[in-house]
Amino acid sequence: MQFCNVKFFIKYLRYFLFPISAVYYAVAGLRNVFYDIRILKSHRISKTKVIAVGNISVGGTGKTPLVQHLAKFLHSQGKKVATLSRGYKRTTKGYILAKDYQRIYEVGDTIGDEPTQYVHNLPFAAVAVAEKRVVGANELVKSLSPDVILLDDAFQHRAIERDVNIVVLDYHSPPWQDFVLPVGNLREPFVSIERADIVVLNKVKYENTVQKKIADFTRYIHAIKPNLPVFISSYQPKSLISISEEREISLDSIYRKRIFAICGIGNPDYFITQLELLGADIPTILTLKDHRSFDEEIIKTIQNEVKALNPDYVICTEKDFYRFRYASAYQHLREINNFYYLMVELVFWGQDGDYLQAKIMEKV
Repeated sequence: MQFCNVKFFIKYLRYFLFPISAVYYAVAGLRNVFYDIRILKSHRISKTKVIAVGNISVGGTGKTPLVQHLAKFLHSQGKKVATLSRGYKRTTKGYILAKDYQRIYEVGDTIGDEPTQYVHNLPFAAVAVAEKRVVGANELVKSLSPDVILLDDAFQHRAIERDVNIVVLDYHSPPWQDFVLPVGNLREPFVSIERADIVVLNKVKYENTVQKKIADFTRYIHAIKPNLPVFISSYQPKSLISISEEREISLDSIYRKRIFAICGIGNPDYFITQLELLGADIPTILTLKDHRSFDEEIIKTIQNEVKALNPDYVICTEKDFYRFRYASAYQHLREINNFYYLMVELVFWGQDGDYLQAKIMEKV
């Protein structure tokens, strides 16, 4: 089969999956109804406040930077903060306390990618993982008594009642134009956004049509839930840090430089766009599946590409860095010259950050 025919087949295969999507839609809807009428029970976690951050689609919308942003804000307000994640693709089971308020106990594959980032980026916070979030939250309260628990990737996890329910949407992927899995990328129908208390529209891009697109998002959201607050944010590149963590270089260092980009996140296009906006020349991109481990095969591929391309810099995402930081392959990657990861931060437009923080403080 020729390549063009393969592309044609993949493009139109999804239409044969509509019956499965119909079943998925019905099951997701029925599950939500069962929670709404309390056939399925949501548990209140005593002696703490719970903020859930999630999305309604698969892929990267920006939950992790938002969790970090909220954790830093709450800490600045004198709150004891804990994060609780499922620990997707980790090698362990059950409840694990990765870090308390004094010590680090676990990092890397035993807790997963995002919790490892929280361990490093939130030195003031406790970090835990548990498939059963109710168990994990109760363990955190019993052992550490946090003022606030941030539930990571938890919009669909309705077994825990929450004081604030935040949904993150991707500016580049309007959910009203999408379908539920497996035809599309939605975890549940767009109408489910009615459960949200706050929407953060992330990865918003400065362009001629930006105000119209923001207005479209707001109009469709308010058609489902009038007056639901919608706050606007973007990623802003912050710095480039060597994977040996020994030095940091300015962002303009990669202007007009040849870059070998490595990306294994839910939405790689946005990462590449950020590098291009910094003026980088990117002849080759190694795109990996989200949460893909850096095994011997991947390391060999990276080494071969570097040898063939001889780039000025090798740059990966922060999430990718923490994925291989604790892998056996880390030492081999450290031997590659000029290998950096891009640090980004979440930045809100105008006064949206202040308004979001005020909404949060009303609840906690």
